[in-house]
Amino acid sequence: QAITKRQSNEQTLETTLVSIKSADVLHSDVKGRVAELTVKFVSETINVTRDSQGEIISGDPRAIQQVTDLWTFARDMKLEDLNWKLIATRSEN
Repeated sequence: QAITKRQSNEQTLETTLVSIKSADVLHSDVKGRVAELTVKFVSETINVTRDSQGEIISGDPRAIQQVTDLWTFARDMKLEDLNWKLIATRSEN
């Protein structure tokens, strides 16, 4: 909904990843053939929203914010494909 609203207002959100401070596995589980991992990422980002002319309407391009996200990955252990798929994200901020 937020993306649709920005698009209808001809606004863009710029997010710059400054650094990843930590990445810790919080939970792991195996459900049948599927393994799941939940990882807590603490990062530093800069977020700026601009109007259609490129003018800043919110945020500060010099202000670094700390963000904490939880990402859950899954992988079918029976498949030859060793890649994990992102199945859920949520923010603690």
